[in-house]
Amino acid sequence: SSLGNSFDIEWGFVDFELGEGLGSQNDIAEQTFTITDLSEDTEYDFYIRRNCTDTESQSDWVKYTFSTISICPIGDVYLYSQQEVDDFGAMYPECTAIQGTLVFDSWETNDHITDLLPMSNIESIAGNLYIYNTQLANLDGLSSITSIEGDLGIYYNPQLTDISGLENITEGIYDLEIKYNEMLSECNISSICAYLHYGGEGEFEYNADGCQDYE
Repeated sequence: SSLGNSFDIEWGFVDFELGEGLGSQNDIAEQTFTITDLSEDTEYDFYIRRNCTDTESQSDWVKYTFSTISICPIGDVYLYSQQEVDDFGAMYPECTAIQGTLVFDSWETNDHITDLLPMSNIESIAGNLYIYNTQLANLDGLSSITSIEGDLGIYYNPQLTDISGLENITEGIYDLEIKYNEMLSECNISSICAYLHYGGEGEFEYNADGCQDYE
Protein backbone atom coordinates (compact mmCIF):
# COMPACT_ATOMS: atom_id res chain seq x y z
CA SER A 1 0.00 0.00 0.00
CA SER A 2 1.05 3.60 -0.56
CA LEU A 3 1.03 6.50 1.83
CA GLY A 4 -1.13 9.52 1.19
CA ASN A 5 -2.61 12.52 2.91
CA SER A 6 -5.91 12.99 1.09
CA PHE A 7 -8.85 11.11 -0.39
CA ASP A 8 -11.30 11.47 -3.28
CA ILE A 9 -14.90 10.32 -2.90
CA GLU A 10 -18.01 10.05 -5.04
CA TRP A 11 -21.52 8.96 -4.10
CA GLY A 12 -24.83 8.26 -5.81
CA PHE A 13 -27.78 5.91 -6.01
CA VAL A 14 -26.93 2.23 -5.90
CA ASP A 15 -25.22 0.85 -9.06
CA PHE A 16 -24.36 4.29 -10.48
CA GLU A 17 -21.37 4.58 -12.85
CA LEU A 18 -18.29 6.44 -11.64
CA GLY A 19 -18.41 10.00 -12.93
CA GLU A 20 -22.22 10.01 -12.94
CA GLY A 21 -22.92 10.17 -9.23
CA LEU A 22 -24.93 12.68 -7.24
CA GLY A 23 -21.84 14.35 -5.82
CA SER A 24 -18.10 14.11 -5.31
CA GLN A 25 -15.28 15.71 -3.35
CA ASN A 26 -11.54 15.59 -4.02
CA ASP A 27 -8.49 16.08 -1.81
CA ILE A 28 -10.22 15.50 1.51
CA ALA A 29 -7.57 15.70 4.21
CA GLU A 30 -9.81 14.81 7.19
CA GLN A 31 -10.72 11.30 8.26
CA THR A 32 -14.45 12.12 8.27
CA PHE A 33 -16.74 13.75 5.72
CA THR A 34 -20.47 14.43 5.96
CA ILE A 35 -22.75 13.86 2.97
CA THR A 36 -25.96 15.88 3.14
CA ASP A 37 -29.28 16.01 1.24
CA LEU A 38 -29.71 12.24 1.08
CA SER A 39 -33.22 10.81 0.80
CA GLU A 40 -34.65 8.71 3.59
CA ASP A 41 -35.03 4.94 3.24
CA THR A 42 -32.80 4.86 0.14
CA GLU A 43 -29.83 2.69 -0.93
CA TYR A 44 -26.63 4.43 -2.05
CA ASP A 45 -23.17 3.52 -3.31
CA PHE A 46 -20.09 5.34 -2.02
CA TYR A 47 -16.65 5.22 -3.71
CA ILE A 48 -13.36 6.27 -2.15
CA ARG A 49 -9.72 6.31 -3.32
CA ARG A 50 -6.47 7.54 -1.78
CA ASN A 51 -4.15 10.09 -3.34
CA CYS A 52 -0.68 8.54 -3.06
CA THR A 53 2.24 10.86 -2.28
CA ASP A 54 5.09 8.61 -3.36
CA THR A 55 3.78 7.93 -6.89
CA GLU A 56 1.61 10.99 -7.51
CA SER A 57 -1.21 8.65 -8.45
CA GLN A 58 -4.33 7.25 -6.84
CA SER A 59 -5.28 3.92 -5.39
CA ASP A 60 -8.08 1.88 -6.96
CA TRP A 61 -11.61 2.99 -6.17
CA VAL A 62 -13.24 1.03 -3.34
CA LYS A 63 -17.04 0.83 -3.22
CA TYR A 64 -19.29 0.67 -0.18
CA THR A 65 -23.07 0.36 -0.20
CA PHE A 66 -25.29 1.76 2.54
CA SER A 67 -28.94 2.59 3.17
CA THR A 68 -30.42 5.59 4.91
CA ILE A 69 -33.12 5.06 7.52
CA SER A 70 -36.62 6.51 7.41
CA ILE A 71 -37.30 9.69 9.32
CA CYS A 72 -40.41 7.94 10.64
CA PRO A 73 -41.48 4.29 10.46
CA ILE A 74 -44.12 3.37 7.90
CA GLY A 75 -47.60 2.43 9.15
CA ASP A 76 -48.66 1.52 12.67
CA VAL A 77 -46.20 1.58 15.58
CA TYR A 78 -46.52 -0.91 18.45
CA LEU A 79 -44.13 -0.52 21.39
CA TYR A 80 -44.23 -3.33 23.93
CA SER A 81 -41.42 -2.45 26.37
CA GLN A 82 -39.39 0.45 27.70
CA GLN A 83 -36.46 -0.76 25.60
CA GLU A 84 -38.57 -0.50 22.45
CA VAL A 85 -39.64 3.04 23.43
CA ASP A 86 -35.98 3.99 24.00
CA ASP A 87 -34.96 2.37 20.71
CA PHE A 88 -37.64 4.30 18.84
CA GLY A 89 -36.28 7.59 20.16
CA ALA A 90 -32.74 6.62 19.18
CA MET A 91 -33.65 5.31 15.73
CA TYR A 92 -36.08 8.06 14.73
CA PRO A 93 -34.82 11.23 16.47
CA GLU A 94 -36.28 13.50 13.75
CA CYS A 95 -39.69 11.80 13.52
CA THR A 96 -42.62 14.12 14.23
CA ALA A 97 -45.54 12.32 12.57
CA ILE A 98 -46.73 8.75 13.10
CA GLN A 99 -48.30 7.56 9.84
CA GLY A 100 -50.72 5.13 11.47
CA THR A 101 -51.81 4.04 14.94
CA LEU A 102 -49.50 4.35 17.96
CA VAL A 103 -49.82 1.73 20.72
CA PHE A 104 -47.99 1.40 24.05
CA ASP A 105 -48.68 -1.97 25.68
CA SER A 106 -46.25 -3.76 28.01
CA TRP A 107 -48.68 -6.37 29.33
CA GLU A 108 -46.60 -9.37 28.25
CA THR A 109 -43.13 -8.16 29.20
CA ASN A 110 -41.11 -7.67 32.37
CA ASP A 111 -39.70 -4.46 30.88
CA HIS A 112 -42.73 -2.29 31.66
CA ILE A 113 -43.09 1.06 29.97
CA THR A 114 -42.37 3.79 32.53
CA ASP A 115 -41.09 6.76 30.50
CA LEU A 116 -42.35 8.27 27.23
CA LEU A 117 -39.80 11.09 26.97
CA PRO A 118 -38.14 9.39 23.95
CA MET A 119 -41.39 10.16 22.08
CA SER A 120 -41.23 13.89 22.82
CA ASN A 121 -40.75 14.92 19.15
CA ILE A 122 -44.03 13.36 18.01
CA GLU A 123 -46.52 16.06 16.96
CA SER A 124 -49.25 14.14 15.12
CA ILE A 125 -50.72 10.65 14.81
CA ALA A 126 -52.62 9.63 11.68
CA GLY A 127 -54.52 6.89 13.52
CA ASN A 128 -55.46 5.86 17.03
CA LEU A 129 -53.48 6.43 20.22
CA TYR A 130 -53.73 3.62 22.78
CA ILE A 131 -51.91 3.49 26.12
CA TYR A 132 -52.43 0.08 27.78
CA ASN A 133 -50.97 -1.90 30.63
CA THR A 134 -48.02 0.36 31.43
CA GLN A 135 -46.35 1.51 34.65
CA LEU A 136 -46.42 5.14 33.57
CA ALA A 137 -47.03 7.79 36.22
CA ASN A 138 -47.56 10.53 33.64
CA LEU A 139 -47.76 11.13 29.89
CA ASP A 140 -45.30 14.03 29.75
CA GLY A 141 -43.43 12.54 26.79
CA LEU A 142 -46.50 13.06 24.60
CA SER A 143 -46.85 16.79 25.25
CA SER A 144 -45.81 17.76 21.70
CA ILE A 145 -48.79 15.97 20.14
CA THR A 146 -51.33 18.45 18.80
CA SER A 147 -53.49 16.18 16.64
CA ILE A 148 -54.58 12.59 16.20
CA GLU A 149 -56.98 11.12 13.67
CA GLY A 150 -58.55 8.29 15.59
CA ASP A 151 -59.53 7.00 19.00
CA LEU A 152 -57.81 7.86 22.26
CA GLY A 153 -57.78 4.96 24.71
CA ILE A 154 -56.08 4.88 28.12
CA TYR A 155 -56.59 1.53 29.93
CA TYR A 156 -55.11 -0.49 32.79
CA ASN A 157 -52.31 1.84 33.89
CA PRO A 158 -52.20 1.32 37.67
CA GLN A 159 -49.54 3.98 38.39
CA LEU A 160 -50.98 6.70 36.18
CA THR A 161 -51.90 9.89 38.07
CA ASP A 162 -51.33 12.61 35.46
CA ILE A 163 -52.52 12.74 31.83
CA SER A 164 -51.81 16.44 31.27
CA GLY A 165 -49.22 15.44 28.68
CA LEU A 166 -52.15 15.12 26.27
CA GLU A 167 -53.57 18.59 26.90
CA ASN A 168 -52.13 20.06 23.69
CA ILE A 169 -54.25 17.88 21.39
CA THR A 170 -56.53 20.34 19.62
CA GLU A 171 -58.10 18.17 16.89
CA GLY A 172 -58.86 14.73 15.62
CA ILE A 173 -60.10 12.64 18.57
CA TYR A 174 -62.84 10.37 17.21
CA ASP A 175 -63.72 8.43 20.35
CA LEU A 176 -62.47 8.50 23.93
CA GLU A 177 -62.14 5.81 26.59
CA ILE A 178 -60.34 6.17 29.92
CA LYS A 179 -60.79 3.06 32.05
CA TYR A 180 -59.19 0.99 34.81
CA ASN A 181 -56.58 3.54 35.85
CA GLU A 182 -57.07 3.16 39.57
CA MET A 183 -54.93 6.13 40.68
CA LEU A 184 -56.13 8.58 38.05
CA SER A 185 -58.45 11.16 39.60
CA GLU A 186 -58.00 14.16 37.29
CA CYS A 187 -59.13 13.84 33.68
CA ASN A 188 -60.35 17.40 33.14
CA ILE A 189 -57.48 18.54 30.95
CA SER A 190 -58.22 21.11 28.26
CA SER A 191 -58.11 18.78 25.26
CA ILE A 192 -60.58 16.30 26.75
CA CYS A 193 -62.93 19.00 28.05
CA ALA A 194 -62.98 20.67 24.63
CA TYR A 195 -63.66 17.34 22.93
CA LEU A 196 -66.62 16.64 25.24
CA HIS A 197 -67.88 20.23 25.04
CA TYR A 198 -68.26 19.99 21.28
CA GLY A 199 -70.25 16.76 21.37
CA GLY A 200 -67.57 14.08 21.55
CA GLU A 201 -68.46 10.76 23.14
CA GLY A 202 -66.42 9.22 25.91
CA GLU A 203 -66.38 6.51 28.55
CA PHE A 204 -64.86 6.98 32.01
CA GLU A 205 -64.96 3.93 34.26
CA TYR A 206 -63.06 2.31 37.13
CA ASN A 207 -60.64 5.18 37.62
CA ALA A 208 -60.12 7.04 40.92
CA ASP A 209 -62.83 9.39 42.23
CA GLY A 210 -62.87 12.47 40.05
CA CYS A 211 -62.46 10.60 36.76
CA GLN A 212 -65.58 8.47 36.70
CA ASP A 213 -68.01 10.40 34.48
CA TYR A 214 -68.45 13.46 32.27
CA GLU A 215 -68.91 15.79 35.21
